[in-house]
Amino acid sequence: MIKKSIITTAIIAVLGSGYIGASWHTGNMIEANIDNKIQQITKQVDNYQNLFNVVIEYSDYQKAIFSTQLHLTIKLVPKDTDLQLEQDKKQAETTIFNDEITIHHGPFPMMALAEGKFTPQIAWINYAMPEKSAPELWKLAGNQSFITANMGISYHEYLTIKLTNKALKLTDSAFTSHFDANYFIHGGLDISDGNVIIESNEDFSSIVAKANIDKFNYYDNPKEPIITLNKFNLLAEPRPEKKGVNYTINANKIAFLIDEYSASRLTLDHLKYQGSLNNKYQAPNAHVTIDKITFEPDINQFNDSSIMIEKLTIAEENTLSTVNTIDGWLKVDAQSVLFGQQHLGNGSLDLSYQGINIAMILNNFDIDLYEADVNQQAPANIKLALNKLHWQNPAGDINANFFCNISGEWAELQQLMLGIDNIDSLKLKIDVPFNVLAYYLAQIKTPNANKITQEQLTNAFATLKTNAKKLFGKSKMFTFNKDQNEGYYSDIKYTKGDQNVTVNGHLLDKRDFFENFL
Repeated sequence: MIKKSIITTAIIAVLGSGYIGASWHTGNMIEANIDNKIQQITKQVDNYQNLFNVVIEYSDYQKAIFSTQLHLTIKLVPKDTDLQLEQDKKQAETTIFNDEITIHHGPFPMMALAEGKFTPQIAWINYAMPEKSAPELWKLAGNQSFITANMGISYHEYLTIKLTNKALKLTDSAFTSHFDANYFIHGGLDISDGNVIIESNEDFSSIVAKANIDKFNYYDNPKEPIITLNKFNLLAEPRPEKKGVNYTINANKIAFLIDEYSASRLTLDHLKYQGSLNNKYQAPNAHVTIDKITFEPDINQFNDSSIMIEKLTIAEENTLSTVNTIDGWLKVDAQSVLFGQQHLGNGSLDLSYQGINIAMILNNFDIDLYEADVNQQAPANIKLALNKLHWQNPAGDINANFFCNISGEWAELQQLMLGIDNIDSLKLKIDVPFNVLAYYLAQIKTPNANKITQEQLTNAFATLKTNAKKLFGKSKMFTFNKDQNEGYYSDIKYTKGDQNVTVNGHLLDKRDFFENFL
């Protein structure tokens, strides 16, 4: 029996010595590679965005067998700055972290095991905001750390980061009394427990991110929050074969002030957003549903009538061609739009396009981007189609559709050098009855009324009719009567090779027609 105990003790001692040796070796690995790893992280972060450079510094490095302690400082330095003096540059820096941290050595750090991480880790960092950083914030969070963070790096250099926060309320009377906490947060905060989880490979080419929070209200004054999130969650993960990222956003409510200079507020109720990005240059794909969007204007600056859109859906799909142009479509549908007390109606939009330059889709008209991303040898062949533009109110319907096929050399088209020979085909049809438009204009003028009077409709109709003759009376592009209904009507057709353009049933010389529009 004694012999077995001796053997067992020996085995434990050997294993313990081996683990100590492995942990010490891991500590040496961390020490030898920490500078390279910091350089790699800062480079990836700096290259990922154009707002700031990140500066990571450490000091007081103390290595032990099972852990290493050091002082870590992380700063953000604006990229776009004209500051020349070093003193001014220092003042522009923002320090986002400045505290002691402990790096627990692998292969099985106890802190990682406590967090449920049972795979071997080369390093595990566990951080809890200390009381000394913000004593009042500590108290408001229930005498515990407001923010805790865990970060693990596996032996395959797979990174896992988890940030958690405790519920906290710093509003109303507490807004001005808790100076210490208010200075740390830079405003008021009413927040529930929440967490953010990020997982990534070594070069950050494959990132999974998750964020969940039930309640988030941020204030810059005690009256009302400038940002509100309710039941918010986000998931971002790599697309197959690492060709971009898929992301999903769900929220019961998102509300925010439009800008810092007014009290105008935008609120989104029950948002569901599914989208993807294929690569750095390609336009996104997105499918969005929002039960209700409400715009509440600042009554001191604008009309005090709110705008409400109900049951809004937006769908967008884009694909990248072999010559680096975009083919895609966009569909929008709103089941109801209200302005004040007036129900303006419902509408839909169906737009498609082919052969569009990448820079145009991304709202970037930089010439270098054109030259780099589009095969200049391939001739341009752009197709734009407004398949449907429809609006309906109690007076009737407004409809429009459009198609245009443009071809030529990119070098000319990117400079908007468009001529008759570049247009392969053109179709345009517009049906806008005056009575439908008059009803809409009468509603806009009296947003807080419950009904539209016949006098208001008659006046709006007469105004439209007068303006139509003043503005377009001599134009052949419009006619003002169709099937005994007055309005704006247009029907235009053209195909390359034809000498004439068909305009509302009449033939016009193509050069005379296009010279008025190009």
